[in-house]
Amino acid sequence: MPSNKLLALGWDVGGWMGSNHGFSIIQYDYDQNDYKWLGNPVELTIPTNSTFTLEYIFKEAADIEEIVIDEYEVVIGIDAPLGYPIKFKNFLDGEIKEFKKPDKEIYNKLAYRETDRHIYNKYNKKPLSAVFDRLGTNTTVAMVHVQKWINTYDFALIPAKNTTKNKQIIEVYPALLKESKFSAAYQPVRGMLPSEVKEGTDAYDAALCSLMALAYGTGGWLQALPELVGPSCITDEIKEEGWIYYFPAEFIKDLNQKG
Repeated sequence: MPSNKLLALGWDVGGWMGSNHGFSIIQYDYDQNDYKWLGNPVELTIPTNSTFTLEYIFKEAADIEEIVIDEYEVVIGIDAPLGYPIKFKNFLDGEIKEFKKPDKEIYNKLAYRETDRHIYNKYNKKPLSAVFDRLGTNTTVAMVHVQKWINTYDFALIPAKNTTKNKQIIEVYPALLKESKFSAAYQPVRGMLPSEVKEGTDAYDAALCSLMALAYGTGGWLQALPELVGPSCITDEIKEEGWIYYFPAEFIKDLNQKG
């Protein structure tokens, strides 16, 4: 049965051993066309000899003891690569017989995906590489959990497949919403965040991920948040490597001007 409520879960991914996993949750009511934060954004550690379950996250981040995930539409926005470059995987398999130095690091297909180059060319901002930038551990954490949640809760990883499901996982890039890692988000996004969350923290970035998940799930219904931009064409490469969903360039430019 279709739900009239959407849960937008944001996850700023940390490593396997650290306590730097930021989580935040927004509930959106389609009937009221309004949203509210459930609890406050938090920073968690992966339970020993285990992994995150959604029930655990909701208990810790929103103080909800029991939740039936199937009663909601759910979008999870994850700040971590959810795939590796195809050329890198081919390289590990011994399929690359020759490789030459590129003009710029971002054009190194062993390190960066098509979506990374797209973000760079559009915004002159370079996402971290899962291969080159000490992001490999975070990437494996994210990919392990994505596969688990697909198997356990019947999520779909977008844009790979099963895009009609009402439980979806997307990759997001909150760095576009602020000047630097430790700065506050641009307005009016800054004003939409919980007052308790502090800039420069993983919880803060998780809140930005939640807003992006909310924008994706509502598809532009909220006036304050336009629909996220997906790939113009879903190629086999994008299905394999993944895609970073982002706000339109006009919206980002307007945010930059408002400061």
